[in-house]
Amino acid sequence: MKLRLAAMAHATFGFSLAGCGAGAKPTAHYTTNPPTTEGASTPLTFTAPTTLTVTSAQTGATVRCTNHGVSAGAKIPSPGHGVSGSADGTSSSATLDLTRNNDGSLAVSCTP
Repeated sequence: MKLRLAAMAHATFGFSLAGCGAGAKPTAHYTTNPPTTEGASTPLTFTAPTTLTVTSAQTGATVRCTNHGVSAGAKIPSPGHGVSGSADGTSSSATLDLTRNNDGSLAVSCTP
């Protein structure tokens, strides 16, 4: 009987824990540590709308912004500089703004 109660309590706790945050809506506007661009052989790609900061970025690495099949891209500038890229399609567009801070971090804005 004790084993059965323990199993039921464990299952109930597991189900309630799994439900935590299930109704929360994710946001695309945040500051985080996504994969770095150090040694990246493929472009770092974001889907619009996204705004974030990459803490470690390699000058010259490619970053892309996609929105409904349209993709804008740019190379990461040297510290203290910024660059933008945009692309227009028949029904959507994508704009990418990269700002390289003096500390080497990269502010990324990918908008429709």
